[in-house]
Amino acid sequence: MWNDQALTIPASVQVPGSNIRVDSSWTPERRVGTLEDYGLSVVPYSTVFKTPQQQLNELYATLDRIAPLWPMFQASGATLDAQELLEQISDLLDRPEFKRLISFAVMTDQLGGDQNTIRQSPVTSRETIRRNVPTGGTAESRSSIMQQVLSGGASQVTPQQMASMGRAPA
Repeated sequence: MWNDQALTIPASVQVPGSNIRVDSSWTPERRVGTLEDYGLSVVPYSTVFKTPQQQLNELYATLDRIAPLWPMFQASGATLDAQELLEQISDLLDRPEFKRLISFAVMTDQLGGDQNTIRQSPVTSRETIRRNVPTGGTAESRSSIMQQVLSGGASQVTPQQMASMGRAPA
């Protein structure tokens, strides 16, 4: 295009916030310098057209590849912007109604809200505590305890065993 001295491409640009249009046609007289002066380069694969469906498949494939690494991303403080993801999917599918189907809460700290709000760290840890809680035991153990109580051996039955039977100790 640059070297074609006869090529003219008519165009105009509207001035933002007005009804004024400025001529920006591509004409031989308006070309200044040489193409090399502008330092432009074209990467061949960057100009390949992709349909919206191909772009959506590429997005899903990228999310699938990232999924196994997500705990590492979270440990570094990364979060997934679900609202932006929905925007991208909605735009690629040309289905703006998808944006209306899901609503997102407004984050007060992003809007300069109350800075005293307690925020949970994206890096959390959990502690598992196990407790022995009587469940009444098995049918066999309940039968054994009942036999001890009925045969007069209640003194050998512990308060925990009595509690497991649903009885208060004597």
